[in-house]
Amino acid sequence: MKNSLVIVIAFLIGLQLTAQELTVTEDKIHSFVQEKASPINGFEDFYQAFAAEFDLNAAVLKQDEVTFKVKLVIEKDGSFSNIQFLGDDYGYKEETKRVLYLMPYWKPAKHKDTIVRSYFTLPIKLKKPTEPILSKNTVVETKKAEPKEGLAVFMNDFVKQFKYDKKAVKKAKEFSFRLVFYIEKDGSLTDIQVIEDEFNVGQDAVRIMKLMPSWNPAMHNGYIVRSRFTIPIKIRVN
Repeated sequence: MKNSLVIVIAFLIGLQLTAQELTVTEDKIHSFVQEKASPINGFEDFYQAFAAEFDLNAAVLKQDEVTFKVKLVIEKDGSFSNIQFLGDDYGYKEETKRVLYLMPYWKPAKHKDTIVRSYFTLPIKLKKPTEPILSKNTVVETKKAEPKEGLAVFMNDFVKQFKYDKKAVKKAKEFSFRLVFYIEKDGSLTDIQVIEDEFNVGQDAVRIMKLMPSWNPAMHNGYIVRSRFTIPIKIRVN
């Protein structure tokens, strides 16, 4: 999910609501069940995954610390639906919904040995970090990312593996394009794109980049950060 956010999640087991059971399209949503719905790998893993994905920049919190509850339905397949918020709007709702829909499915509730739909309430606490927020979409650097064996070796390996359709370049003596990609905090290369590709021959470059070893990531103020990199490629036609 990739960021250095300080997100404190209130680590409490979700409380089942005490309202009467509702009937929705002839399928009840249970408030009381014999076996509650739960994350497949446990609550600690769920909250860690939630915190890793949550982007405080997107949330735009209006206070230093926000506590709220999310009321939702755990479907029979373990997915979330009917997400609602209990409490005031502090600017966290859209980001919370986005992250919840990205989370792995849960183990659904059971009642009388039958898998059922059920209500669940998640308590969550968000706290602004004291350090600068570097979200997964933030691109800043003071030391650029680089291949572990140097850019020259990297480019030499790239050219050796690159293949293209010679008919596509016609009678051109050379052709060029640009590779644009991101170096993640772990050094992996992601979001690889080919631009300014006049002869449309650069797609093999994406294949090669996905096979390349990880890089040394960029640094900013002593922190490892995600960064964007552009490599101009020029190939002479023999």
